[in-house]
Amino acid sequence: MSIRLARRARIVANLDPLLVGISAVAVILMLVAAADRPSSLEAALRSTAWPFATLAGIIALGVLADRAGAFGVLTRVLVPARSGPRGTAAAVLTFAVLLSALTNLDVAAVVAMPVALGATGGVEGSPPSPWLAAAVAATVNASSFLLPTSNATTLLILSRSGVDAATYVRGSWLAWLLVSGLTVGVLALLVAHGARRRHGSTEPEREPVGVRPPPGRVPLRMLADLVPLFFAAAALRTLVGEGIRLHGGFAAQAGLGSTFAAAFNNLPVAAALYPTHRSSVWPEVLAMAIGPNLLLWGSLATLLCRRIAVENGRRLEAWRFSVLGAALLPVQFAVGWCALRAVGAV
Repeated sequence: MSIRLARRARIVANLDPLLVGISAVAVILMLVAAADRPSSLEAALRSTAWPFATLAGIIALGVLADRAGAFGVLTRVLVPARSGPRGTAAAVLTFAVLLSALTNLDVAAVVAMPVALGATGGVEGSPPSPWLAAAVAATVNASSFLLPTSNATTLLILSRSGVDAATYVRGSWLAWLLVSGLTVGVLALLVAHGARRRHGSTEPEREPVGVRPPPGRVPLRMLADLVPLFFAAAALRTLVGEGIRLHGGFAAQAGLGSTFAAAFNNLPVAAALYPTHRSSVWPEVLAMAIGPNLLLWGSLATLLCRRIAVENGRRLEAWRFSVLGAALLPVQFAVGWCALRAVGAV
C-alpha cells in the first residue's frame, strides 16, 4: 500500500502545473466549441492537425538527434571549454539560436538552458550573471522564425495565409540572420557584464577552469505535451470564427500582435489570427516570435527555461525578462522590417 502511495506521490510531484492548467483549459474550450459550433469544430481540427503533426515530427527528430549524441557534438563544437565571460556567453547564445531556428524553440529551451547555466558558471571565483536565464529565453524566442517549423505559431499563421515554405524561407533568412545577430551581440555583452559586476571586479577577463557542461536531454513527453495544445488551438479557431484580423501598417500590426502574444500567450493568439493579406504574415510571425519576450508567460519556451533554471538553483526573474524584451523589441522589429524590405517580402 505504501509503495502505491509513494508512486502516486511521485507522479503528482512530476506533474507540470502549467500543462495541467493548459489541459484543463483545452477541455473547457473543446466542450464549449462542441456545444456551440460542432460543424465548425470538425473543420478547425482538420486545419490545425497539419501544423501540429509537422511540429511533432520535428520534435521527434530532435529526440532522435539527442539520443544519437548530435547535440553533444554541437555543444563541443560551438561552446568552448575555456573562454572568458563574453566569449562563453556569445557561444551559448549562438548555440541556442541555431537550435531554435533549425529544430524548434521548445527543443532549444530544453537543450540549451543547461549548457548555458553550466558554461557561464565555469569561471573561477565568478558566479553566473543574473541576466543569464532571461537572455537565453529571450534569444530562443526571438530567433524562432527562420523555418516554418521553428515555431508552432508560424505554422498556424501560414496555414491560413497561402504562403508556402519555400516562399517563407526566401523572405525570412535575412531578417532572421540580422535579428539573431543583434540579439546575441547585445545579450552576450549584458550577460558578461552582469557576471563581472556580481564578482565585484572590473579586471580583464580570466580564463575559466572546469569542463564544458552536457546539453539537456530532450524528453519524449514533449510529444504528449502537444496534445492539449492542439485541442486548445482547434477550439479557439472554432470559437473566433473568421479569426482576429490585425489592421494598419507593419509597425501597428507587429505592436498589436506582440501585445496580444505577451498578454495571452503566443500559441492561442496565433491560432486565432487570420492574415488579411500575404504581406501581413510577416508582422504577425515576428510578433508571435519576439512579442512574447515582453512578459514571462508569453511563450511556453520561456516557461520551460524558467523551470530548468529553478531546478538548477537559478532564477529567471520576470522583471529582468520584461526589461530585456521591452528594450530590444523596437530595435528587433526595425531591423527585421529593413531586412524584409531588402528581400522584397514587404
